[in-house]
Amino acid sequence: MILSKFKYQITKPVLQLLANIKSNKVSLGFLCNYAGISTDALSDDVKSKLNIKVSSLVHAHDGCELVLKNSLVFCILNYTHENLKLESAVAVVTNKEISGVPCILVDNPMFVYAKMANYYRSLTTAPVTAVVGSIGKTTTKMMLGAVYSQYFRTCYENGNYTNIRRILHLCQHLWKRYKQIICEISEADKGTIEAASIALTPKVSVITAIDMSHMEEYGDAEEIKRQVCSIAKHMDKDGVIVVNKDEFNSFEYLNERHTITISLKDDADYVVTNTTVDSKGILFDLQDNITNQLHTIRLSNVWGRHNVGIAAQVFAAASFLNIPHGKIIKGLKRYQPQGIRQNVYKTLNGRIIYADCYNAVAKSIESAITAASTIPLEQDSKRIAVIADVEEAGVVSQEMHLDIVDILNKSDFDTIIAYGSKLNKAIADYDQPIIKNIIRCNTINDVLRNLRANNKKGDLILFKASHSWHLDRCIKIIWPISYYYRLFKEKLPFLLWRIGLEFH
Repeated sequence: MILSKFKYQITKPVLQLLANIKSNKVSLGFLCNYAGISTDALSDDVKSKLNIKVSSLVHAHDGCELVLKNSLVFCILNYTHENLKLESAVAVVTNKEISGVPCILVDNPMFVYAKMANYYRSLTTAPVTAVVGSIGKTTTKMMLGAVYSQYFRTCYENGNYTNIRRILHLCQHLWKRYKQIICEISEADKGTIEAASIALTPKVSVITAIDMSHMEEYGDAEEIKRQVCSIAKHMDKDGVIVVNKDEFNSFEYLNERHTITISLKDDADYVVTNTTVDSKGILFDLQDNITNQLHTIRLSNVWGRHNVGIAAQVFAAASFLNIPHGKIIKGLKRYQPQGIRQNVYKTLNGRIIYADCYNAVAKSIESAITAASTIPLEQDSKRIAVIADVEEAGVVSQEMHLDIVDILNKSDFDTIIAYGSKLNKAIADYDQPIIKNIIRCNTINDVLRNLRANNKKGDLILFKASHSWHLDRCIKIIWPISYYYRLFKEKLPFLLWRIGLEFH
């Protein structure tokens, strides 16, 4: 049964999200999910007319036998609805008819869902800064948060908004408490970034480095660029996009939006010069060609030229929002990596841990290797790298892993522990002499055994891989006290922040 138009007079916000349904054609690209509208999103009038009694946000993956009782349900492409009791739904917003269920056919259920989120976003003037790209998103978000929070009450400890359901939750519950909102948005599924743009109407968008991640989903690099740049489609009319000219050359996909550029080598709005590395971190100058000023910036306990580029983008974004330059510089200095993303710290028995094992592609592995190579060590100390396979590389997997082997073989590291069949095959297929001590491992126990046998006090150990390889477990097992002590120190300020206490 098809409801070409919803038969009830629906009030805000459902009226707004269903009023623009003009066609029964279907075009959608968000994979393998169901999403139900929370009754919090519906007015009392709508609840009464639709007889909605359940007050929970409904979400189910394929194969789930969840009964979606009295809900307005949004169905997403590539679903298998046979196991879901959709008959109890009030109506289903879908891209194709489902037998025996009241259906509202729309071009793109995810975009309609995004309009629901945008209703709540429109209730506040708090600007949104969206962070998109293949690598460096979380670092950028946290660095933006460290800077913005020097001047505004800022929401940024809110995870990675990988789907539009979580963005709706953000819009419903967080807007009124903050003056600035920072959202990290993943490109893991097609359409997610554009839907986020519809929902959030960003004032500032920061595009990080774009690389060949999620190739299994997109097929080619140009499609990844188009998807990432779709954040520009529904931005605030007075908004701006901040890009690194050294990493980004896809301006044709930005819908002629106003851009601010940074560079570490070419002419740009902000140009990095005089970068130096010492035991404390990185020191560099930033030439502001918009105001014709020169700023000296310190990043503490942070290494790697890629982080200099991120800091320059953060400075540009914050300046656009009129945060005083002194506050920006202070915030950048206060920023500290956390968790398993570029986090450098000493164990209690004198090892230096470089934990960067949340995500990985060839480019980010090279950046991590380069950054770790600049960290000063005591004489006779070694550099050890634990590297695992790259996931979701698709058709370029073999080429990418050969590139990784080349990077490792040319690095300053003394010992390489290679974990995973793809990386080990690439080592076997590598057509140049192997000059490094490369230890091949097939299991996590192999990694642990070889790691225990090949480190001493003063050594630096880099862990670089996708989170699915769980290299952080190696740190937890070998140096448990140091691991949990560091975790406690990191989480305490966040816990205090969650209960309303702010520390600067």
